Amino acid sequence: MNNNEQWREHPSHEGYHVSTLGRVRGPRGKILKPSGAGSSRAYRKVGCHMRTQLVHRLVAETWLPNPEGKPQVNHRNCDPADNRVANLEWATCRENFEHGVRWGRYGKHLRVLTAGQVALAEWGYRILGVPQRRIADLLGVSPSSLCRRLQRIR
Repeated sequence: MNNNEQWREHPSHEGYHVSTLGRVRGPRGKILKPSGAGSSRAYRKVGCHMRTQLVHRLVAETWLPNPEGKPQVNHRNCDPADNRVANLEWATCRENFEHGVRWGRYGKHLRVLTAGQVALAEWGYRILGVPQRRIADLLGVSPSSLCRRLQRIR
């Protein structure tokens, strides 16, 4: 056990203790093995009072004050497997989304095209006959996003 690891009982799950390193201990004192541990992109979950709970939420509810009543917990380093207190913060839905966009968590379908890129795409597609998929790859957006954007121009 890490000397820096501290434990505290969860405020609404009696008998369940949560550590500053993101581990959860059940009522019998055994550290619970979270599901999703085989994937680096999966949020960790544990069984708690006959319900599945997200580990990052349990950590935030136990250790982080939430004076503004923000509804979501954000992973600062965008790693859902890293549930240390130091890596978590309360966030609004918008703050959480914007953080994910800045860190590149969301795919090509959310990228915004500039007016110049749209004009170039329209010229390439309509005048030169370049396939939309090729243009989308060059611009770093999904083909469906480009298609929707070009349809709005007509």
